[in-house]
Amino acid sequence: MIKKAREYIKQQKYREAITCLKQAGKAKHPEDTTPFLEQAYTGRILELSDKAMFKEALILLKNMCHSCPDAQTGILQLTLFIRSGNYTKAAKIYPEIQHQLTAAQRHKTETLFAALAVSKEDIPPNISETQLFPADELHLVRQAIKHFSAEEDDEAANILRSISFRSKFKELRLILAGLMHLRQNSHKAAEILSKASKDSPYAALAASALPHNDSAEQYLQHICTLLPKEQVAYCQQHLPKARAKALADLAGNDGTALNLLQFIRKHEYLFSQKQYRLLLRNIVPFSGYEGARFITGVKLDANKMHLMALAAEHDGAFTAAGDLWTDYLDVTDYTKTASNLEKAAIYRHMAHSVPPELEDESDLTNQIGLLRKALTYDREHVPTWIELADKTKKLGKKKQYYAVLNEASTQFPDNVAILLLTMRAAAERGAHKKASTIARQVLDLDPINTAAQDFIVASRLEHGRKLAAQKKWDLAKKELLAAGTRTKSYRLRGRYRMALGMLLLLQKKTEEGLEAIHQAQQENGIPVLAAVLVVLESRLFGLPVKWQDRFVRELKQAAVHEKPPSKQNISRLTTWLNTFPDAQQRHLYQICQGLSRYFSRITEIDWSQDEGLVLCKTLCNLNMTTALLKYAKHMHKAYPGRKEYKVWSLLAQYRKKPDRDGSIQRQLTDLLHELDTPETFTFVDEIYDLMEELRLPLHASFFPSPLSPFIEAVLNYDLDEEGEPDLFPFPDITEKGRSSSANSRKEKKGNRGQQLNLFGDDE
Repeated sequence: MIKKAREYIKQQKYREAITCLKQAGKAKHPEDTTPFLEQAYTGRILELSDKAMFKEALILLKNMCHSCPDAQTGILQLTLFIRSGNYTKAAKIYPEIQHQLTAAQRHKTETLFAALAVSKEDIPPNISETQLFPADELHLVRQAIKHFSAEEDDEAANILRSISFRSKFKELRLILAGLMHLRQNSHKAAEILSKASKDSPYAALAASALPHNDSAEQYLQHICTLLPKEQVAYCQQHLPKARAKALADLAGNDGTALNLLQFIRKHEYLFSQKQYRLLLRNIVPFSGYEGARFITGVKLDANKMHLMALAAEHDGAFTAAGDLWTDYLDVTDYTKTASNLEKAAIYRHMAHSVPPELEDESDLTNQIGLLRKALTYDREHVPTWIELADKTKKLGKKKQYYAVLNEASTQFPDNVAILLLTMRAAAERGAHKKASTIARQVLDLDPINTAAQDFIVASRLEHGRKLAAQKKWDLAKKELLAAGTRTKSYRLRGRYRMALGMLLLLQKKTEEGLEAIHQAQQENGIPVLAAVLVVLESRLFGLPVKWQDRFVRELKQAAVHEKPPSKQNISRLTTWLNTFPDAQQRHLYQICQGLSRYFSRITEIDWSQDEGLVLCKTLCNLNMTTALLKYAKHMHKAYPGRKEYKVWSLLAQYRKKPDRDGSIQRQLTDLLHELDTPETFTFVDEIYDLMEELRLPLHASFFPSPLSPFIEAVLNYDLDEEGEPDLFPFPDITEKGRSSSANSRKEKKGNRGQQLNLFGDDE
C-alpha cells in the first residue's frame, strides 16, 4: 500500500495517496507512513487552496495535525490565511513561524503587512508597527500619499526620498513615483510602473495605472491575466461601466462560436444594427445546427439562407446545405439582387463544399454540373475551367474531358495552364502532331517553359521509336536528332543519344551504337539513372534479349557501386515511377523490381516523415516486401508518433506470413480507426484498397462516424403540407425578412427589398 501511495504522490493524486496511507497505517506501524502522509496532506491542501476551497483546506489541515502531530504546519496555515484574505489570523501566527520562512518569504509577507498598515487595516497588537517597520516610516508614507492626493508632487517626492531603499515600503515608494510621472511623462511612468513585481500587493494598482496603447486583442489578453474580481474594476478605469462589464464577460468567454453568439445577444445594445448583422454573418457559419437555430428571429432577408447553408456545411450536412444554397439563389433570382459574379461564386462554393474524403461518383457528377452552372455566369474564371476538366477526367469521361479542354482553349487561346492541359490530353489520345503544335504555341508565349520543352523532346523520341519499329531508319534518325535540344530534366538528359544508340544496334551497327549509348550516359551524368534509362530504351525499341540482359547487368553494377544510395536518385526514381507515361511506367516498374538490394539500403539515408511514407508506398508497389518491412520498422522507430509506419509494417508482415490467429487484422483495424481523420483519409483509403487486394478483411465497425444533428434531422424529418422535408423550423425568407405569403400580398405594389452583400463587408 505504501508503494502504491508513493506512486500516487508522484502522479499528484494526493487524495488517493492519503486513503492508501491511512489503510497502511492501520495494518502496519503508523510511523512508517507518517513522512509520506505528511507529504500527501501538504500536496492536497495546496491543491484545494489553488481552487479557492479554503474551508476544505483548513479542515484537512486539522486532520493533518491529528495524523502527523510532529509536522510543522505553520507555513501552510500562514499560506491559507493569506490566500483566503484572513490577514488578522495571518499576522497573529507570523511571529511564531517567521523563523521557518526564507528571507524572500519573510520579505513578501512583511511587505503585505506594511501595505495593510498603510490602508489602516487592523493588525493584532502582538505585531507592533515597530517590529516590522519604524513608526515614523509609516507616518512618512502616509504623509507622501496625502501630498500625492492633493497633487503636491514636489512635497511627496521629497518625503519619498527619505524612505530607505531597504524599507518594507520600497514597492509603494516605486508605485507612487510612477503615478506622479504619469501626470507629465507617460513613457517614464510606464517604465517605472512596469518594474513592480507581479506578486506584489500593489501589482493590481500598477497594472491599472499603466497607460495602454495596445491593440484590442492585446488589451483583452491583458484582462485575461487578471483575477476575476480585478477584471471589472480594471475595465471600469478605462471604459464606461456597461462596456467594462461586457469586456470582462468576453475575457471569460472560451471563444467558441456558440458562446460568442450568446455574448453578442446578451450585449446587443453595444452594437449598431450593421455591426450586429456583421457579427452574425461571421460567427453563425461556424456554429452548426445550434447557430442556425439562433437566427430564427433575426431578420436577415435571404441572407438567412446563406448563413444556414454555411452552418449546415460546418455540421457536415452537405445535402441540406446544397438545398439551402439553391433556395437562396431562387430568392435572389426573384428579387434580382445577386450579380452574375456572385451566382458564379456560390456555384463554385457549392462544388467545393463536400470534402474530398466524402466524394463519390454521384458527388463528382453533381460537382461537374455546378461548375458548368458557374461558367454560365462567369466564363472568364480560368480556375473553374481547369477544375471542370480535372473532375471530368477523374469521372472517366474522356470525350467530355477533351471537349471541355477544347472549349477552354478556344476561350483562352493564350493561357499557358490551359494550353499545357490540352497538350497532354492530345498526347494521351495519340494526337502527337497536334500536341507538338500546342507545345510550340506555349513556347511562343513562354520561351523557357520547361514542361513544353520536355514534351516536345519526349514527343519526338516517341515518334522516332514508331518509325524505328517500321524500319524507317533514316526518318527515325532525323526525328531523334531533332530531339537533341538541351533539357534540364534528368529523365530526358542524354535520351536522344540513347535512342540513336538503340537505333544503330537494331541496324547491327554494334560499335557505333554502344559508343552512342556510352556518350549518352556521360551526358546524363548520374550512372544509376542513366543505366535505368538505357534498360528502358532497350525495351521500348524492342532490342533482342541479349542486349536487354547486358544492360540490366550494367545497371546492377552501377547500383552496387553507389554507396550509400543517393537520396536524390532514390527520390527521382520514385517520382518517375508515378509520372512516366503508362507504356513506359510498366517497363520501369519491372526494371526497378530487379533493384531490390539497392532499395533495401534506403535505411542508411535520413528521410523526413512524409518522404518516408512515399517510399513505403513505392516499396509496396514494387512488391519488395522484405525491404518494406525493414524500412517501415526503421521509420516507426524514428517517428513513433506516425502510426502510418506501423500500418505498413503490419501489411508487410501479412504478405510474408499468413495471419493465422487474426492478430494482424485486429491491429490494423485499431490503427485505421485511430487514423480515421480528414488529414489521413487518403492514406486510409489507399490501405483499405490494398487490403481488399490482399483479401485481408476488416470487421463491420470499420470507419464509424457519429451522425450530426443535421443528418439526424434528415433521417427523422416530418413532412410538411407540401410533402417536403422540414429540416429547419424557420419561415421561407424572400425579401426584407418577410415570409413568402407576406411578399405575395406586397407583390402587386412592386415592393422590392435590398439584398445584403454576402461575400464582402457592407459598404
